[in-house]
Amino acid sequence: MECAFFVSFARRRTMSRVCKWRLANSGKRSATPTHVVVHYTGVAEATPEGVLRAWEKRGAQSSHYIIDLNGRVVPALPEYIIAWHVGDGQPVEEYWGAAHAEGWHKTPAAASFTGNRCSIGVDVCCMKRDKTSRHATDADWWCTDSTIRSLIDLLADICRRNHIPPSRILRHFDATGKLCPRPFVSYKGEDGQQSGDALWERIIAAVAKELGE
Repeated sequence: MECAFFVSFARRRTMSRVCKWRLANSGKRSATPTHVVVHYTGVAEATPEGVLRAWEKRGAQSSHYIIDLNGRVVPALPEYIIAWHVGDGQPVEEYWGAAHAEGWHKTPAAASFTGNRCSIGVDVCCMKRDKTSRHATDADWWCTDSTIRSLIDLLADICRRNHIPPSRILRHFDATGKLCPRPFVSYKGEDGQQSGDALWERIIAAVAKELGE
């Protein structure tokens, strides 16, 4: 598959200020990435450009790719640079899914997981039915079909190029227990149950199919 959006940063004529900032304040990887971690923006109908501006202001946050509501994939950092998106990748006790994260860390797929240092971060833009609230515990976060299709294609491409098996694609939730990416994590919020786990399983199955597994 020829992916036009995976343009070498050396050939790009422009680069956002946040990318320049991250390139100046983070190191290169010492080894090939072994995992991919998927996140959501946490802001309804956010754009990649808005996310990049927010990252620039916050300073200590970034991912390698952002997928918008129309399925456009925006490279935010080259994969050889360490992004700040999942910390050291260990379970955080105060997160709702800490017990789940502890269980994932006991699996073979987690054997070499060291958080930011070993992983590629992907953020998806999302929608929300009730825009007066943006709590992660709300059950009305969702992603467009276009976003999901591009996420599958992007994950398959990353895995193919870096020889990463689908078992090493995880949600932020899997690593630390944080309810992220919210559309892909099941949690009974005030407005009902969201079957995010089932959707996530379908995404991973689709990636595996793309990889011929």
